Amino acid sequence: MIIWYIRNWLDGHRQGVVVHGSMLRWRLVMGGVHQGPILGLVYFNIFISDILDEIKCNLSKFVDDTKLSGAVSTKEGRDSIQMDPDKLKRWALVNLVRFNKAKCKVLH
Repeated sequence: MIIWYIRNWLDGHRQGVVVHGSMLRWRLVMGGVHQGPILGLVYFNIFISDILDEIKCNLSKFVDDTKLSGAVSTKEGRDSIQMDPDKLKRWALVNLVRFNKAKCKVLH
């Protein structure tokens, strides 16, 4: 079903190029990935679908925003909850994804 959807989305798309204010004629797109506002999000969600594997904390995903949350009251709980960010770090290394550290926050 997904392959049909993507093929259908790409079929018949045309592209025009503007050079120094002059538009060249429209041509059929023969290959590549359409960079539309919806399909990019679909691809991203497919790409990160395995991020939930083995995560014990609450994990919420929205477009390119991922939130990991949990509450603990003991040192053992703290050590346990730290395993999930460590797993996310390994996932990111394997999948060549970088987390934006400037947007990361820790609440105590």
